[in-house]
Amino acid sequence: MRGLMRAINKEKINVIGYTAWSLMDSMEWMAGYSSKFGLVYVDFEKEDRPRTIKDSGRFLRKIVETRHVPYVPVS
Repeated sequence: MRGLMRAINKEKINVIGYTAWSLMDSMEWMAGYSSKFGLVYVDFEKEDRPRTIKDSGRFLRKIVETRHVPYVPVS
């Protein structure tokens, strides 16, 4: 998300689309279940694998619902 915000706010790029790398945390061949880069956290320690929406997931949901990217300062 930082890259998206930098492109829009700092570089003034007219972004017309965005694809998240992964919806949920998942198993990676080289890192197993230790990589956490999805929009939704998956607790692989529990049998029922509960899911929790991360801040990035809530942020993207707000953009989709409002069709507006809020200004967030980035360095």
